[in-house]
Amino acid sequence: VKQIMLGPGQTINALITTDQQIGRYSMSMGPYMSAKNVSFQNISSIGYIQYSGFSPNTLPLISPLPRFNDTLTIKTVMDGLRSLGPVDVPKDIDTNLFITVGLNVQKCTSSMP
Repeated sequence: VKQIMLGPGQTINALITTDQQIGRYSMSMGPYMSAKNVSFQNISSIGYIQYSGFSPNTLPLISPLPRFNDTLTIKTVMDGLRSLGPVDVPKDIDTNLFITVGLNVQKCTSSMP
């Protein structure tokens, strides 16, 4: 898997395989926002995995980020999610649910002392 998607408040445990040549490799993180004409915090982050024996004079391999509105990438990641084993889910639905989703796209304007 080359990409993982997390929603607000989600965490994930990811096992990575360190079988590359000695060097420094990066993991990048960036926002996803499909809404048009909505401002959001477009902040990216990069973390590094560095092998023992790495030469500090070598440039790290930077992992590219998808565009912030790359819906196809997000759909591909989400469609690939599978359970670790068989899951027994209810087949008869007898309860209606009302679900709301907060997009958190408005800036907080409160000032703290």
